[in-house]
Amino acid sequence: MNIEIETFNLHLASSTTPATQPTLVATPSASGTPQLIARCPTCLVALYSHYGGNKVLLYVRAGTLGEGSRHRVKPDAHIFTDTKAEWVDLRSEVERGAKVFVRHYERGEVWSKGALERRERVMEQMKT
Repeated sequence: MNIEIETFNLHLASSTTPATQPTLVATPSASGTPQLIARCPTCLVALYSHYGGNKVLLYVRAGTLGEGSRHRVKPDAHIFTDTKAEWVDLRSEVERGAKVFVRHYERGEVWSKGALERRERVMEQMKT
């Protein structure tokens, strides 16, 4: 599960000396532009990614969040559910109001007006 967030809003909670900074690994993607995956240099767990060369936004792996955040953050949507494990049951997520998509979705179908405006501001920053 990934959480899209502005890069400037990411704060690493563990000690980060130059030797322990996440290592960015370029991984091929379907778009042709590599996905940059930040991995913990100690255990190699993926912490977050930059997609399509965009370093203004990043996608944090929800499982790496600190304890307090892990309980507050809930997904708005589940995507690519056609490839989920058969034992994953999303009925309670639907009841909670999360949307479920076989593949991807249009942001306007899921995101609030405020979230769309916030993303638009970030995308403008990316151009400069």
